[in-house]
Amino acid sequence: MRRCVLALITVVTVFSCQQQPSYKVEINFSDKPTGMLYLMKEIDKKPTAVDSIDLSNENIVFTGQVETPELYYLKLNDQKKMLRLFLENSKIDILMNPDSVDKAEVTGSVTHYLYKQFVTEANKFDVKHRALYSDYQKMITANDEAGVKLLEEKMEEVYNQQQTYIKSFVDSNPESVVSLYIVRWYLIYELDYQGLNDILAKIPTPVATTTIYNVLKERLAILEKVQVGKQAIDFSMEDPDGKQVSLNDFRGKYLLIDFWASWCAPCRIANHDLVETYKKYNELGFEILGVSLDKNREYWLEAIQADNLTWKHVSDLKGWENAVGQLYGVNSIPHTFLVDKEGVIIGNRLSHEELEAKLSEIFNQ
Repeated sequence: MRRCVLALITVVTVFSCQQQPSYKVEINFSDKPTGMLYLMKEIDKKPTAVDSIDLSNENIVFTGQVETPELYYLKLNDQKKMLRLFLENSKIDILMNPDSVDKAEVTGSVTHYLYKQFVTEANKFDVKHRALYSDYQKMITANDEAGVKLLEEKMEEVYNQQQTYIKSFVDSNPESVVSLYIVRWYLIYELDYQGLNDILAKIPTPVATTTIYNVLKERLAILEKVQVGKQAIDFSMEDPDGKQVSLNDFRGKYLLIDFWASWCAPCRIANHDLVETYKKYNELGFEILGVSLDKNREYWLEAIQADNLTWKHVSDLKGWENAVGQLYGVNSIPHTFLVDKEGVIIGNRLSHEELEAKLSEIFNQ
């Protein structure tokens, strides 16, 4: 890093050394619209306007300073689609089509260029997966079981290849804030406490001051509390009859906490297996507590009846804002936790086969 060590060479040199780095973002439109252009930043997990420009101005320019590169957004009027912009202290030029703000061309930001490189490569896997999925749907319609199985294997292979690329990208770029957003967008649904902790441990100090780093640290704190071996966090929520059901009500039995929803197709498929597992082990001391992420009470109750789910159920009908789901860090469903008789978590996100193997071991079946 260059330092100012000669104080008396010229006044110009001293002045230039005192200048603080800043950004200048100049936006040009292919067809200039009217209204307002907003520069947004995530505050309290919501994009919030931090600057704006009236598009009647001749020059559309945002200026300012950032302590470290960070993700911002550009939003045109009240359009839902926004441009993701990795802002840094440099001269940044943007060519924008008002009808496709999110696809604007950005030059001048090294951080943004790294992000675009990642997106280009990651999208190649998405293109392959979409093509396979289209063929997969055709095989289902044709009732071709062999074809369905083959395409499921191929889609799984493409997915694993994409995950390998994503993890390699993150490992290779720990000094870039881009990697933290990649973790949030692509990996957060699968990372357990140890996986996320390993990633954050490699992050250098400048990046550790960013908004996204703090968001991931909050996620890490939740995952730490629901690791295998930890005491399951007690909670209480209403069942369909309005009665409070508590986690502690199941002390002395092995309990599967099953987060699901009526609108979740994989959950409904998994329910068929759970029904059989429940019949097999319930009398031996196994219980299930369904925690629904539904918002519609009628759909929730209809699904319970249609799938023959005879165990206890609770919900606050707040969807993804479900209080128990947030307490346990649930951000994808189905998601299960297996709890032993003393209330200790002994399984997290177990597949049907893993659950069966675990219960067979527990009950000597």
